[in-house]
Amino acid sequence: MATHANHNVIQFPEGVVSATNFLGEARELMARRLREALRTALAGAKDRLSRLGTECEDRDRRKFLYDTQDALMERGVRLEALMAVHWQREFDAAAGDRSQTRLGLISSEGLQLVEEGELEEDIILRAIAGKLNEANEDRIYGIACRLGSLAGRRHDDGSFNPAGPEVLCRALRGVLRDAGFATAERVALLRCVEEQAATAFSPAFADLDGHLIGQGLLPDLKRSYGSAKPRAAAAPAENGGAPKPAGGDIFALLQRLVSATPGRGSGPAQAVAPERVWASLDAMQKVAAATDAADGAMPTVNALHEFRASPVGRNLGEFDAVTVDIVAMLFDLIFNDKDVPDPIKSLIGRLQIPVLKVAMLDKGFFASSSHPARRLVDGISRAALRWGRTVDQGDPLYRHVARLVERVRIEFRQDPVLFESLCRELDDFMTGEEQAAESQVVRAVPLLAQREREEVSAQVAYRVVAAWMAEPLPPVLADLFNREWRALLIRHHLAGDDAGWGAAVRTAGELVWSVQPKADAAARKGLVAKLPSLVRELLQGLDLVGADADRRLALTDTLFGLHAAVLRGSDVPESELPVRRASTPQQLVSRYLQEGDVMVESISAPPVAEAEQADLGEVEALQRGDWVDFSPAGQEAQRYRLSWVSPQRGVLLFTNPQSPRALAVSPPALALQIQRGEASIVRVQPIFERAVNRALETLKAA
Repeated sequence: MATHANHNVIQFPEGVVSATNFLGEARELMARRLREALRTALAGAKDRLSRLGTECEDRDRRKFLYDTQDALMERGVRLEALMAVHWQREFDAAAGDRSQTRLGLISSEGLQLVEEGELEEDIILRAIAGKLNEANEDRIYGIACRLGSLAGRRHDDGSFNPAGPEVLCRALRGVLRDAGFATAERVALLRCVEEQAATAFSPAFADLDGHLIGQGLLPDLKRSYGSAKPRAAAAPAENGGAPKPAGGDIFALLQRLVSATPGRGSGPAQAVAPERVWASLDAMQKVAAATDAADGAMPTVNALHEFRASPVGRNLGEFDAVTVDIVAMLFDLIFNDKDVPDPIKSLIGRLQIPVLKVAMLDKGFFASSSHPARRLVDGISRAALRWGRTVDQGDPLYRHVARLVERVRIEFRQDPVLFESLCRELDDFMTGEEQAAESQVVRAVPLLAQREREEVSAQVAYRVVAAWMAEPLPPVLADLFNREWRALLIRHHLAGDDAGWGAAVRTAGELVWSVQPKADAAARKGLVAKLPSLVRELLQGLDLVGADADRRLALTDTLFGLHAAVLRGSDVPESELPVRRASTPQQLVSRYLQEGDVMVESISAPPVAEAEQADLGEVEALQRGDWVDFSPAGQEAQRYRLSWVSPQRGVLLFTNPQSPRALAVSPPALALQIQRGEASIVRVQPIFERAVNRALETLKAA
């Protein structure tokens, strides 16, 4: 297969190969690899179920675990075959853009969509997809771009991926359901698979990416590090702008930046011995750790500038001098980052010497977001952003991060394995916090069922009333339809009372007809005959919605005057002529739902015409795991995580691990809050990545 050596463009020899062939090969390769991966994952699941059964004290639960293990052993071979079948089906659907944009794993009718077992299955599958995305970030980006090029996408557009983790999870769902596992069994199995998902399935993504590269598909693809999203397309460079960096190129670009600064980026002809450099750094790290342990002081200055100005620092070799200056510059940017609380920023500052050591040992550190030291620094900043509160020394997050940082300061010399261990500890801490939020989701969702039904009914009733209100109406009817008759329609819709709904709609139509002029005696005679039953139906409707006596009297008296004028053939009284109703600002409707210790604030916008709705673009782009700051007027902002999206109406359920209160916000309501400045979407980008990006922006502007 011929390719241009200097271009990321694949040449398809005429009559030899086609995009369809490539997609088919990719699909078949992954089908084989996923069968093997599933075999590995299920073997681990069997062991896990056995261990859980042994440790379980509850007899019923223990029996369930053992029975699930037995069923898994019986159906293991079938599961592997089903994996190939469902994978191919989901791959083809995604390749044809027929798959859902969200993972969308719950798929029943009506309000059965929110059954706890189905919800839990959905949550675990999304978690598996998230872990696979995180563990294979660059590979999945490469697969998406390479397969996307076959579909005619831009070579750096990673949005099209029929072989992505979400597609795998849809296939995995289908496999377990097709194999006849009950909901509880699927949940138990998926929890076991989740623990080892990255280990079991990652090799399949690595093999596919390697296969595509071997076939000449974008072999020189370079990942753009300029965007916050893992698979966002990189913007084209301006003429004369800095090149888009990738891999080791980032170090070279940062070197250019510091070299352009007077007094930076150069070393003497005769450099100090490396042993002396490391001894000096070890001493600084040890002294700083002891000082912090003694008085709890938090560094507020860049210690790397002090080191660079020391006798050893002034006599570094060229590479080490450039490395120190780059790391010092990045920490300057970190200290100026306004998005991270100062106490957490200070803890990150304690990692200056260890990070410098890592960078001196491996210049690829600057380019690799997967480097364990980078991941620890970025993980701390990401955790702080997600925490969303003022973090002080008494905060659980601060205490946990302080312990991790202290271990680095005391234990780290040159082996980065320590950072791997600490990354796992931080992940476990945050996972524990998020699991508490997921537990809150499972308990909160049933509370939303009735509220969702009410809002659906309100929307349906609104559309019917809006049709009547489009016509000129006397104020008394406009007021009646907007209040009592809307409530009556909602009541009938909620109850599923088709007969009552039809009667209410028919009565409203007859009321509109009754106040219109009647040109001849026959029409007026028809009104006389109809009025007794019409008044009776009106009063019955008012009774059903609980209208008080004064309100009933005011409505019937006003209507009596209108009907009398129509029967006389005279003009409608001036006070009852149709008037233009001024639009009123849209108001949010808030309602609290509570059961036990679970409280949900349900926030919705009243039904409005589409032209009046706030822009839903940002809201529709939200994904589970995104964060939003809510700051109602006069209140301090609180940060919430999007934990669940209702399949029924797209209602967004937000949770906060530190708060017993969840927020259920309809998409129009959230769009309105964003429009008013009462809510804002949090853009979570790791702090080190932000620092590198800002440095590169500085280079481009120079």
